[in-house]
Amino acid sequence: MGSRAGASLRRVRWAEAGGPGGPPAQAWMAGVLAAFLAAALQAALRFTLGTPLAPEEVAQHLFRWVPLEVFRFFVQRLGELAKWGAFGGSVAFYLMAGALAAPWVRRAGDRTAVLWILAGAAAHVGFLSGLAPWTHAAGVYLLSSALYVCAARTLLPGPPRPVQAGAARGNDADSQDPLVVDAGRRRLLAVAVVAAVGAVTCPLARAVRAVAQAARQGAGEITARIDGLRGAVPWITPNRDFYRVSKNLFDPRVSARDWRLRIDGNVERPLELRHEDLAGLEAQVEPFTTLSCISNPIGGDLIGNARWGGVPLRSLLERARLRPGVVDLRFEAADGYTDSIPLEKALHPETLLAWEMNGERLPPDHGFPARLIVPGIYGMKNVKWITRIEAVNEDYKGYWEVRGWSDTAVTRTLSRIDVPRNGQTVGPGPVYAAGIAFAGDRGISRVEVSFDGGATWREAELEPVPTGLTWVRWLIEWQPAEPGRYTLAVRAYDGRGERQEETSSNPLPEGATGLHRIQVTWRA
Repeated sequence: MGSRAGASLRRVRWAEAGGPGGPPAQAWMAGVLAAFLAAALQAALRFTLGTPLAPEEVAQHLFRWVPLEVFRFFVQRLGELAKWGAFGGSVAFYLMAGALAAPWVRRAGDRTAVLWILAGAAAHVGFLSGLAPWTHAAGVYLLSSALYVCAARTLLPGPPRPVQAGAARGNDADSQDPLVVDAGRRRLLAVAVVAAVGAVTCPLARAVRAVAQAARQGAGEITARIDGLRGAVPWITPNRDFYRVSKNLFDPRVSARDWRLRIDGNVERPLELRHEDLAGLEAQVEPFTTLSCISNPIGGDLIGNARWGGVPLRSLLERARLRPGVVDLRFEAADGYTDSIPLEKALHPETLLAWEMNGERLPPDHGFPARLIVPGIYGMKNVKWITRIEAVNEDYKGYWEVRGWSDTAVTRTLSRIDVPRNGQTVGPGPVYAAGIAFAGDRGISRVEVSFDGGATWREAELEPVPTGLTWVRWLIEWQPAEPGRYTLAVRAYDGRGERQEETSSNPLPEGATGLHRIQVTWRA
């Protein structure tokens, strides 16, 4: 009898104190679930109000602190998975923190619980990395902190009932065990899990909705031949297929009604534009421009061509009247991103403030309500979700430049083989090879293809393009003398006649160099 009473007392003390080495399993689980519920509320509000999740903020800080060489190592090996791996680690950290805090939150009185809520909200706001102003995020984090505290206090077992002297043995004694969770609590846990899952999945389902497909354009005999090849990319990239890269785990969704674009800094007449003002701007244009990501590897697909609708940026800067001494135009985005371009680039007639893409309203993933299009430089400087343009008197280093990436970000000449595919078996008979070449705003003057690993080269046909700001599709016919395995390579010359760099280098921090090579087997 004494041993049973002693064991019961030890269990009571374990439940009250959290155990000699930390909280018991039930307390850990309740704390994790409470933190998950708080994160689920943040996720639901993330896709409606745009306020970032706390784990998202942790990941953003991680990106800021990781050295460039370490960042390069993981990006080269994992690509986009590196970003999601960091987010997964930050989620685990967030849930672990919730588990550790739960026993103390449960034992707190009502007044102390309010202090826990305020402290949690302050901690969340204090960790913001620029994705949202703290005044906007404070209410969201206050609600999620309150949800965590209430959930932890509800889901954790209440104070143990005292063991009555002379209580009946057997089933009656077991019913007084303070560690037994009743059926009502289990039902509450199940309902909480279902609610949390629903709060997360519903916004995510809406966030991944498809966008409309842009019409394919092209004319001429070579265009028909290229379009007829399986695997050849269309000259205009449909909006749904255009590459998307950002620093964010979840990109912002900006309301057209609330959006404002400020143009200020070293100007005589600061401007503020609303979304409805864009359609009324004069000198609207719709040029074709190709964008390429600075992290695009040799032969990679982080490149696309589109028709952008907007106005030359210089027309807005002329209205604002730049003062003498301006060096850069600095851009701020709704996700906290910043970057800059030199004044010379900003005043170039081909640099745009764009709000349309392939004849449609700019999709949210590509910068709605407005973005920057700057021919000749990598996509990292073509800022999306622009909210402010500031004229500054210094060479401003943006989000990626301060981390060691290129400040000028001039697009390097590249070329790619799309048809045939690497490792494919082709033939018998003649075979067409096709692909793309791009040199920023310098245009493409020539493309050469080798079918013997670079020993000899043949010139390919180029599809005519209306502007020198886009990629060029190329085509060449080939039939080897005998069956076997062949190495194909491609190289391009820009509009100045300069051949692309053949020495291989990593994409970071200046953009990749080297030739795209594939191997194919030709059968008779």
